[in-house]
Amino acid sequence: MKASTGVEHPHIILQDLVSSRLSPSLMDIKIGARTWAPEASEEYITKCLKKDRQSTSVSLGYRLSGLRVFIGDELGFYKPERDVMRKAGPDDVRLFLMKFVSSNLESELESGSESESKPDCSLAASVYGGENGILSQLLELKAWFEDQTMYHFYACSLLFMFEKGLTSNPEVKLIDFAHVEEGKGVIDHNFLGGLCSLIKFISEILSDTNDLKNGLIEP
Repeated sequence: MKASTGVEHPHIILQDLVSSRLSPSLMDIKIGARTWAPEASEEYITKCLKKDRQSTSVSLGYRLSGLRVFIGDELGFYKPERDVMRKAGPDDVRLFLMKFVSSNLESELESGSESESKPDCSLAASVYGGENGILSQLLELKAWFEDQTMYHFYACSLLFMFEKGLTSNPEVKLIDFAHVEEGKGVIDHNFLGGLCSLIKFISEILSDTNDLKNGLIEP
């Protein structure tokens, strides 16, 4: 692409991923047990290690960085506090993944605090499931990471998004490429491991939702 001077020059093209959506529900998930590249400075590695160990990056291979779920025009969005997200343990992460596809979050918006009521996961089948759902897209991404050795992705995120309605149009995007390094012919096991862990959690939520729907487990 040509620069303003008319000379050919590499460009980074930024895209607004949600510009075509009216009120999207979003989830930002940082992938990888290690969010720093081996060539990073000691100061930066120390900073990242602290965050990784205080979150589920080390234990699960990923951590939740942001979440907002559209409830309705009057109530707006359910959006947990940043501190709540940062301190989330494995059980909390599973709960937030369930809330992302639930429609009974009104009480939490009205009270301003996290509710003890169980998320209904009423949108799990249409958002996580199906041939075009988030799980299917994650499995496609996993197949690519099992083969590609060109790049290693550090501190990159997956962005989940969908809209409530007859067609939820769920979508997964790989975002934040500030710390991508050359793979040098080696599979990116750090990213792949976190991705597999996330796939396992979402698969279990889908399975439990189907079992509940079919009366195989108690609500």
